[in-house]
Amino acid sequence: MAIYYGDTSGVLSGFQHASAQVLVGDHVNGTWQSVTNRLYGDAYSITSFAHGGDDTLVGGYADLLDEIIYGDAYVMDRFSVGGNDMILGGGSGSHARPTIYGDAYEMHGFSRGGNDQIIGNSATVYGDSAKLDGFTIGGNDEIEGGVRYGSIVGDGALSGFAKGGDDRITVTSGVSEVYISGDGALSGFARGGNDLIIGGNNSGYQIISGDGSLSGFARGGDDIIIAGSNSYNLISGDGSKSGQAVGGSDTFVFNPGITQNRILDFEQGKDHIDLTGFASQGVHGLGDLTIHTGSVALGNGQTIQGSSIHFGTYNYIAVLGVEHLTSCDFIFA
Repeated sequence: MAIYYGDTSGVLSGFQHASAQVLVGDHVNGTWQSVTNRLYGDAYSITSFAHGGDDTLVGGYADLLDEIIYGDAYVMDRFSVGGNDMILGGGSGSHARPTIYGDAYEMHGFSRGGNDQIIGNSATVYGDSAKLDGFTIGGNDEIEGGVRYGSIVGDGALSGFAKGGDDRITVTSGVSEVYISGDGALSGFARGGNDLIIGGNNSGYQIISGDGSLSGFARGGDDIIIAGSNSYNLISGDGSKSGQAVGGSDTFVFNPGITQNRILDFEQGKDHIDLTGFASQGVHGLGDLTIHTGSVALGNGQTIQGSSIHFGTYNYIAVLGVEHLTSCDFIFA
């Protein structure tokens, strides 16, 4: 196993400020060759008032790649701050499954994530951390990527009073069976970030969510989700809700070229369906749409209860559970 630390294999503490480093993971050519990499941009742990460096981390490649990249450290706590890192995920063969954490695997206390730029390639990506609790705040990250059976999460599970960053996630075109979420599950008094998610085009199956499940007194972010064209999309602004949790005010954007789309959690009076891209096709108001309500057949033996906005035989936006859409639910040009 190759293990690389940008500054120290131990702890950054006090008022230490890590240097800007360039780390490159090991790689190997050849069929069924394996590489195991662990890259830490700064240290194993960052605590007190220490600050991570603005690092560049490049993943390795191999047919059998076992790789984890931490932009700053494995754990951040107290008042630590992550650097603004540039991370390029590794990959190669179909058995390459790297994972990227833009800042750390877990963040505690008042730690704050950096504003990272991440190109995931074949990696599963967390823009900041898998777990954020206490009063942590995620950075405003820019993430590109997507791999079959993988996921991209702007911020992981948030609990306590944690707050997700305002992330921008762009999904690679042509990638099917991928899960995308601006934030993970929110509990306690956590708050989701206001994220922008741009779905991939020409994708067989994408699950896109602004936030994960909400519980306790959590509040979802006000997210914008742009559906990819020629893709089958399952879209939700927020996951399931329990307790006193409240979803955000989300906007679902669709453009010409869409195929089969389902909105799973549309909240009237809060959420909107943006169809300004259809102005060139004469869509300027509710009267220009073909909407079916009640028990709606979507084709191929599939039926939903709610509403379906049709743009052809098999091209539609299905809104589950909402049978009376009004002009207030839409944004038109």
